[in-house]
Amino acid sequence: MAKVLLLGGLVFDTRLFTPLINPTNYSITNHANNRAEYSLIDLNSLSAKHGLDAVCANLAPLITNSREKLVLVAYSSGALCAIKLALNFPAQIGKLVLINASPCFMEQVAWAGISPANFARLKGKLNDLALVQFLDHFAALAAYPEVKQANALVQYYSEHNHPETLSQWFTILQHSDLRQELQHLKSKLVTIYSAQDSLVPTQLIHPRAEQLILEGATHGQFITPQLLQHWPGIIHD
Repeated sequence: MAKVLLLGGLVFDTRLFTPLINPTNYSITNHANNRAEYSLIDLNSLSAKHGLDAVCANLAPLITNSREKLVLVAYSSGALCAIKLALNFPAQIGKLVLINASPCFMEQVAWAGISPANFARLKGKLNDLALVQFLDHFAALAAYPEVKQANALVQYYSEHNHPETLSQWFTILQHSDLRQELQHLKSKLVTIYSAQDSLVPTQLIHPRAEQLILEGATHGQFITPQLLQHWPGIIHD
């Protein structure tokens, strides 16, 4: 049985992943051993006021206390923690799976990402809007270009969303660049991108990365039949 530690992203909680975790979505003939044990972490519940390394230090016991190698799955912003953890504990993490994620979310020279102007607008929305209005704005970005699907994401808003915590994570996103560190990764790496993601562009982040591009998927709506078909092989192989 695979042991999977799953880190969510900002705004949405781990209920977003229910279709991946539900074994009834898979045929038992798809894989000889299709069962998995999941541990789920809502990133929004983690204070980031002391920075990324402090967050990772608090999560480290979940990895060091495991008797088996883990598959570490991270969505969106959760990737920054996941990359750090995979680098710090290569013996315990057999595979790193990143979904709609990046080691550097900000635009850099010869690197696609969020432009400084767009990031400033996003932070401005967080400062100027009521929390629920900001969450709705973020959901619309995550659903774009299928804006009508934003309403379907409302049910996944984390109960831990708070302007101060979101602001702390935005600061981490703005200043984190793990591209060079990622090149020292020893674990297997799978990167999964939504073809219509308006927040995280598809790009090769590591020469050994196994890449899957989900056709018709967006940043927030990525659990498609294509992903469900590939998921057992991703976490078990």
